[in-house]
Amino acid sequence: NDVDKIILFHHEGPAEDAFPRNISTNNIPPLARMFIVAHEFIHNVQSLDELDASSISSCLKRMENIYGDDKSFKKYFKLLKDVVAVEQLT
Repeated sequence: NDVDKIILFHHEGPAEDAFPRNISTNNIPPLARMFIVAHEFIHNVQSLDELDASSISSCLKRMENIYGDDKSFKKYFKLLKDVVAVEQLT
């Protein structure tokens, strides 16, 4: 089931130190990829001193170095950026 897959893969990712299995990103299920990107964003945002557009933009730029060029994660990272951009407009 989808929840089991998310739990199983939630620490995997494109970073070389991904664990527990450091598997190829194209073997991570799509829903788990989406969760991984969202989880990383929330983790980074929670550590910000100021929750403003500039801080969020810096957070996304750091994440772009990890997820922006990985073919398996790129579309999920773009989706996150699009959602954040819409939220900042409202």
